[in-house]
Amino acid sequence: MAGIDDSIEDDSKVAMVRGYWDVGQLSMGYKESTGMLIKEVAQILEISDKDLQKYTQFYKTFPEGYPEKYHNRVVNWSMIRSVLPVHDAKARDFYLRESCRHDWNKYELTRRIKENYYYELQVAGNNNKRPSITEKEQRLYTYAGEVMKVVDGDSVPRKAAYEMRDGPSESTCRSRLQSALSGNGQNLLS
Repeated sequence: MAGIDDSIEDDSKVAMVRGYWDVGQLSMGYKESTGMLIKEVAQILEISDKDLQKYTQFYKTFPEGYPEKYHNRVVNWSMIRSVLPVHDAKARDFYLRESCRHDWNKYELTRRIKENYYYELQVAGNNNKRPSITEKEQRLYTYAGEVMKVVDGDSVPRKAAYEMRDGPSESTCRSRLQSALSGNGQNLLS
C-alpha cells in the first residue's frame, strides 16, 4: 500500500512541476505576442507576479523540457527553484542528479550550489583528488568580509580587507582585524 501512495504522491509532484513549466511557457508566448510585461500578464491571470516570474524563468531555463526524475526520485519544485540561478546547464543537471541521488533537501542543495560544489569537483577531478566537503577550511578573510558589511567600510578600509584576504597570515589578520574593530584602523595599512 505504501508503494501505491508514494507513486500517487510522486505523480502529483510531477504534475505540479509540469504545470508550472506549462504556465511559464504559455505566459512567455502570451507576453511575446502581446508585448505585455510579466507583471501585467500576472494581473490578468490573477496570480502573483513573483510566482509568474519564477514560472517563466523555469521555462526559459529549461526551454526543451526539464528532467522529471533522477534515480527514481522526483525532481520537485524546491529543487528546480534552487537551481534556477545556476547559469551552466551541465552544473544545473549535476546538482539535480546529485540532489536526487543523495536525497538532499533544498537547504543542502542550496548550500552545495553556494559552495560551488560542481566546480570544486571538476578542479579536484583534474588534480585526481576529491575535495573534502565535511571539513571545510576556515578562512579569516570570509569572516573579515562579513565584518566589512557590518561596519560598512567605516572602520575597516577596503584595501586592508583585500590584503587580509590575499596576503598576511591568519594571526596577523586576526590582530589587524581586532585593531580595526577597536577603532585603530590605521594599523591595517602597515
